[in-house]
Amino acid sequence: MRWVGKRCFALGWVLGAVVTGWGVSSCDVLSLSDDDEPITVGTADPVTTLDPAGAYDAGSWGLYSNVFQSLLTFRTDSPKPVPDAAKRCDFAGEELRTYICELRPGLRFAGGRDITAEDVKFSFDRIVVINDPRGPMSLLTSLKSVETQGDDKVIFHLISADATFPYKIATGAGSIVDREKYSPDKLSTSQDVTGSGPYVLKKYEPEKIAELRPNGDYQGAIKATGKPVMVRYFADSRRCGTPGRRRTWTSPRDSCRPPTCVRFPRPTPP
Repeated sequence: MRWVGKRCFALGWVLGAVVTGWGVSSCDVLSLSDDDEPITVGTADPVTTLDPAGAYDAGSWGLYSNVFQSLLTFRTDSPKPVPDAAKRCDFAGEELRTYICELRPGLRFAGGRDITAEDVKFSFDRIVVINDPRGPMSLLTSLKSVETQGDDKVIFHLISADATFPYKIATGAGSIVDREKYSPDKLSTSQDVTGSGPYVLKKYEPEKIAELRPNGDYQGAIKATGKPVMVRYFADSRRCGTPGRRRTWTSPRDSCRPPTCVRFPRPTPP
C-alpha cells in the first residue's frame, strides 16, 4: 500500500510502502494477520476531503495515493518520481517549459471506464479553476495549460522553466479523477470515490475509518497490492500506537511490524 507525506502504506500505511511525495514512510500497525482479514493501521492525520482538488495535507494525500493514480509516483528505491499511470514522461527540449506524458495502455477507473488523456487534463484543469485555499493549487503556479493529443498523450505547457514539475505531479496534486463523476468547477462532497489506484475505497466514515480493498484492475508502479486494509483515525496520536518509534523500510513491498508509530510529515513544496 502507499502513503503520502509523499505517498507505508505507500507514507504511509503498510502494504506496499511506496513513498510518494515528500517524507518518510511510516505507519502504526494495530493488527497484522496471516489470513484474508484486513490489516488494521491507525493514524492521527485526518482526511480533509475525498476530493483531491480540496486538500493539501498528509492525511488526505495518504488516502489519495492509494485510491487515485498520478502520472508519476515515488518509490523507496528511487529518489526521483517513476511512472505510475504514465508509461513515460519527459521534458521536451532544454527549456523545461513543456512536459509530455504518455499513458499506459489499458488503464481503467475502478468503475470500469477507460482512462484517457482527457481525464488527466480535466483533473488538473479543475484544480486550477476551483482554486480552493485548502487545495494544492500552490504547487501548480507554473502551469500555463494542459493539452491532449489522442487518447494517451498529455502535454503540460509551463509559464516558466520548472525542473521540479515532475515531483509536483507525483503528489496528491496529480490525482487523476473521472471526468464523468466530478464537477469541473466545484468540490465533490460525495463519499463515492472512483479512482484507479492500487486500492478501492469500500467504506469511509469521516474521522473514524477507511476500508480499502485491492483493486484488481490497477496497472502502475506497484506490482502487487497485498491485503485489504482498515485505517482507523484517532483524534489523539497517543491512542494509535507506541509513539516515537521509527520504522526503517527495507523494500517497497515491506510490511510494518507492530508496534510502530511515527508522525506523518506535513506536505511541503518540493
